[in-house]
Amino acid sequence: YGQEGKRTNYAPYSCSKVITGGAPSTGDHHGCPFRHHGPESLRNTLGNYAAPNGNRLGRDQVDQIMELVQGNHHQLACTKLFELTRKTTGLLDTITYPSKFYELSIQEAKK
Repeated sequence: YGQEGKRTNYAPYSCSKVITGGAPSTGDHHGCPFRHHGPESLRNTLGNYAAPNGNRLGRDQVDQIMELVQGNHHQLACTKLFELTRKTTGLLDTITYPSKFYELSIQEAKK
């Protein structure tokens, strides 16, 4: 997000900015999958999703996430995906930045 050219450190977009922003068009690789994928595409993606530790989602778990998506709770759906596929202890704060999902995954991999 920066440090080249004029050496400015840019902050990443928040989840709410990504969710409310424009949908990606052909050839783009941005956006929130919980917001910008169609229901069947998202269901297939979740059904095939494997966390770095090998954990996969069951049908009931995919249904839980899809319920959140259908209620327009995209950030909660993302957080639920993390909770169901990682070894989290206790309740996890709602993920508010895409980079937070990544950072939490890295922290867990180091455990």
